[in-house]
Amino acid sequence: MSKQGKQLNVENLWVLALTLKAILANLQSAHDGVRSVSQLLDSGLVPLLVHTASKGTGFSRQWLLKDLEILSVMLYTGDKSDTSKHHKSQATSKKPHQSTPESDSDSESDWSDDDSSSSSSSSSSSDGDGENTPMSPTKTPDMTATPGETYGGSDPMEGLDENTKICFQITNDALKAPLSVLRAIYEANGRQTNLLLDEVQKCFDGDVFHISDHIKELAKKWEPPKRPVLEEMENRVVDIGVIGYTPTKNLPKPVNEAIDEPNEGIQKLISTPETEMKQSYGRQQRSKSSSLLRKELETHGKSGSRNYLFKVNTAISIMYARHVLSAVLAEWPGDNYEISCQSLGCIEHTQLVSAIDLLQRAEDKGSFFKVVHNAVQYCKPELLAPLSIAACHFMEEVNLCTETRESEHSYKNNASMQDKVHIPNAIFLTVKFDLRCSTEEGCDELIISSSPDYKQDKRVFSGSSRDKWIDFDVPGDTLYYKFTADCSNNDWGFKFTVTGGRMGRFETGYVLLNTILTESTLALKLPLDELWCWLVYVSCRQTGQQRLKVIQLMLRILQLLSSGQAASAAQPLDKTHMPNLTQLRPLWLLLNKMAKETPKDSSAKILPPVQRALTELFLLAENLAMEWGIQEDYMVAMVDYEDLKKVAVQGLQNIAALGMALGIPNKASEAFKKAKPTTTSSA
Repeated sequence: MSKQGKQLNVENLWVLALTLKAILANLQSAHDGVRSVSQLLDSGLVPLLVHTASKGTGFSRQWLLKDLEILSVMLYTGDKSDTSKHHKSQATSKKPHQSTPESDSDSESDWSDDDSSSSSSSSSSSDGDGENTPMSPTKTPDMTATPGETYGGSDPMEGLDENTKICFQITNDALKAPLSVLRAIYEANGRQTNLLLDEVQKCFDGDVFHISDHIKELAKKWEPPKRPVLEEMENRVVDIGVIGYTPTKNLPKPVNEAIDEPNEGIQKLISTPETEMKQSYGRQQRSKSSSLLRKELETHGKSGSRNYLFKVNTAISIMYARHVLSAVLAEWPGDNYEISCQSLGCIEHTQLVSAIDLLQRAEDKGSFFKVVHNAVQYCKPELLAPLSIAACHFMEEVNLCTETRESEHSYKNNASMQDKVHIPNAIFLTVKFDLRCSTEEGCDELIISSSPDYKQDKRVFSGSSRDKWIDFDVPGDTLYYKFTADCSNNDWGFKFTVTGGRMGRFETGYVLLNTILTESTLALKLPLDELWCWLVYVSCRQTGQQRLKVIQLMLRILQLLSSGQAASAAQPLDKTHMPNLTQLRPLWLLLNKMAKETPKDSSAKILPPVQRALTELFLLAENLAMEWGIQEDYMVAMVDYEDLKKVAVQGLQNIAALGMALGIPNKASEAFKKAKPTTTSSA
């Protein structure tokens, strides 16, 4: 762990990883973890720890730490055995007294012989997720090779004399015969050019070039390696470490209209229990990590290049550094040590909040809550405002794209369809069903799973009642589905939308700001007017669960400013930093729109959670507007101008109708008479 960029060797990195592992075990098992953290802080190692933890591993985020440790041990022990055999073979080929510097250089070259292949393989495999196969010169992601079988990569012109190369090129141009096939025929006929031409003539039949299965198999050796398909390129999720962000000094521009909520019927506040989601995601990550380990060992065998081993050990050290940093912040010693940019070795607050975001991705939810609580409780007071604004920046992160899948309506007898939905960079997928979903129960079934064999996170949907089609979340960025129907009694079918979620920066921002607002003494120190402006902006951009969480934070601010809370506050409220309640206008228009779209016969049903949350928000906002004496400005700001126009037109029509009925002309009736012919003619 050095900021000066001093290069460590493989053994030093392994010792560093073991040291960090021992420190982590000590912090987790010590009865007095605070004292251990104090010793670390006094030693001055924490800034170096942050520096190391902030780096990217260069491997897929699907890798588990224990699997990387297994890979490192396997490669290191294999390298040692191979190196000892290499030295023994060198010793037997030389005289006993011949000990020259060349022997050391030969040893170094033994490490570097595999550098190119091993490095390319590690970068490719680390970029991919659990379903990708590591790339190397002899193996490609979309081909499966059996032991001893080679798939492409060799140059078909390699080792040929100039005359033969010219012959290959002419034949390829004239007959469009692949060079790999020409090389296979050439080798099968004893490397004789005349026999090659005779065989090519036999294979050429009009416009078609026919070759035997034996030649096809032999030609694979010289086929160009296949490149990963687009989906495999999209599947790559590499750990790049801390993701920085650039704060803006300006407030967000006012929003005129909030994004509509997806029209997906009655939503649930929590689609899938959190523990179930966590268990499913853990199972999937273990499966993908073990798959990556298996494929890496198949690619490198029991030994790999020293450069690749260096990369593995570096990744292990970085991952242990993150766990140690999390343990340090979770067991922070208290008021005697302030959490500041200086104490963590950060230049500015943006690096500090980005480091907290990194730990959100590296630690479980319980540990991360402890980290955030201590970061808020023991940070310097002047850091609270920039941390809260940074949290709003993080919550501005919008969900990934949404895709829809559906059957025919109504589907036909013996209908069958099978496909998958892939949303790149998603950590989990939210599946929401249409209210009309209905199939013949027990006979016509929709199966959804997170694995192509339909074993992981498998769910089966069939029937006509709403409780048969419950929305849920599935871990990962890909889901697989298939629908089968029997030969009788069809129905409307199915339709569902899949939305990708990242549980990334939004979650970091939400937990951070929620922790600050929970402590009223800390929350009252914030610039609430700026914070309110940001939260209104974010709530207009987000939808679903994210919007619900932002509204919850807005409710916390309003509850904090209510008469009871304000009276019990230890410090007087600054009137100049009060939230501007008129900024709620786009959310009010959204609530009105949702109310109009609610079916009239659904009074006995539960309203969507966003609609319920917005109703509670505006009840509290109206009470505060009356307390602050701004009810007139508030009511004017909340007016829907389109509704106002409709009401005004209807009122004028009523006045005109009364005047005409009573025989008392008025301006409304005169305007109505003038407008009527125009309306009639246009009709």
